[in-house]
Amino acid sequence: MRLRRLGTLAPLLLAAAACSGTGGVTPGTIGELGEGIFNYSCVDDGDAVCNETSSVDTQKVETDLGINGELPTAVAVGARFDIQYFGHVTADDGQVLLLDVVPARSEDVDNKGGFIITSPGRFAFLARSPKGIVADFTPLEAIVPSDLDLWKDELQVNSFELMEGGEANLAVVPNDDTGIALAGALPYTWESSDEQVIVVGPAGTTGTPSGGIEINDDEVRIVALGAGEAQLTVARDDLSKQVTITVIPEVTP
Repeated sequence: MRLRRLGTLAPLLLAAAACSGTGGVTPGTIGELGEGIFNYSCVDDGDAVCNETSSVDTQKVETDLGINGELPTAVAVGARFDIQYFGHVTADDGQVLLLDVVPARSEDVDNKGGFIITSPGRFAFLARSPKGIVADFTPLEAIVPSDLDLWKDELQVNSFELMEGGEANLAVVPNDDTGIALAGALPYTWESSDEQVIVVGPAGTTGTPSGGIEINDDEVRIVALGAGEAQLTVARDDLSKQVTITVIPEVTP
């Protein structure tokens, strides 16, 4: 089965692929063959692309991680993510081909419940029909993270102060050795060195966190319980980063 050549119909096809059922526009990155749109999406908590607390610098997000479903500059090796494809092509016999996204090299990509690239390199993801016809493709690079950055109020932080009873949101972003932020969900652990001073809990919650180690999420909420100094550590495999938090006692008149 051969694909019908689109010729001057290609712009019309792209426009149709970009329109959602509600009349909006499907965001993402146009495929290398121009047949449709590849859309990046988060699968699990722990993906900086889907940061909800506005902790990470907006320009950093737009430059490296992508916005509106665009493919990021790179994903972290071992991170989970997903890609959808919006568009279709018609074969010579008039059959409309429904297309799924699959890795071109499956031995280096786990595709159960999203995708996890297991080794560094540049990979192709195909928009392919169940019969094996490839209509489009997009490249994506996978890089082993070499560092973690902690962000608060769109600034990288190594230390900051909180008033007793105050709170703050923090986000972690993995980077390569040149400072490029890497997309994809990674399992993190967050731990306070002194829960009499600060406790950590999930971002977006209210009240006093129950304490203990917070796992998986790339964003957390810090609550200052008592005056003093404590270190908050976020770790993933052999990478970790600490931030020193000084809690200033509440002054009563």
